[in-house]
Amino acid sequence: MNAANSQRSIYVMQTKGFPPLPDIGFIRAEHFRYLLGGLSRSTFFDAIRAGKLPKPVKLVGQRASGWEVGEVRETLAKIAASGTSESNVGAR
Repeated sequence: MNAANSQRSIYVMQTKGFPPLPDIGFIRAEHFRYLLGGLSRSTFFDAIRAGKLPKPVKLVGQRASGWEVGEVRETLAKIAASGTSESNVGAR
């Protein structure tokens, strides 16, 4: 299995239960946390504050935030390339 197929397999496994990532657009925290292996909410936001994950952008309205899909894909690719497991993203 080549690297591209391997990453595709990991991605398919991670998105089970969620619709696939759109080509463009935004996803909310719950979906991003799931893609990272089901990080707890506090660990997820700790990793954002520590600069390990990208910061969200404000969407329509004052209370809605999300992550641009391209940035999410880049983050997942960096994690896969570094050999860091998703569960270690939130490690201090």
